[in-house]
Amino acid sequence: MAMTEAEVREKCDYVEENGEPGWKCRKCGSWIMAKDQSCSVWLSDGPGPCAGTGEVRHRTVCWCPTCHPEPKDRDIISESLGENIARGLF
Repeated sequence: MAMTEAEVREKCDYVEENGEPGWKCRKCGSWIMAKDQSCSVWLSDGPGPCAGTGEVRHRTVCWCPTCHPEPKDRDIISESLGENIARGLF
């Protein structure tokens, strides 16, 4: 399960060991991992299931390798058609 930046700051400690800075899980002490994730944008109120804008956004997701499974390489972002019109995509 991926953590947001706010969750990392809430549930982890920023430390520096042997000159290497990073975040450690308060629960188990493991180093927090990060990876890039590709996310297809889907329209929650679009013309049908899985309808999207064709846009792919990239984000960095974090997780504790002891407490959580590794997040998928791909995910979806669900937005309304109105949000995309406001952003000038339609």
